Amino acid sequence: MSRQTAFITTTDIELAASYMEQTGRTPAVFREPGNALVSIEMVNDQITQQVMMSFAIGDLMVNARRFSACRAYLYRTIKAVK
Repeated sequence: MSRQTAFITTTDIELAASYMEQTGRTPAVFREPGNALVSIEMVNDQITQQVMMSFAIGDLMVNARRFSACRAYLYRTIKAVK
């Protein structure tokens, strides 16, 4: 049996924007030392898992305007991470 972690980490901006649009929560954005990619960290709870599963199977319906705003916010935030 695997232990569930408190956070889920991804590099997928569209997944993170979907998470933001569905939950209204802002994920943490950071770069680990020695890694070229920026990581996006979200709280691992039932809502997050439902969003991720719906996103993965292509069944997630999002508000296009809010999704676009969330994605733009993430791009700006990622660009600012050193």
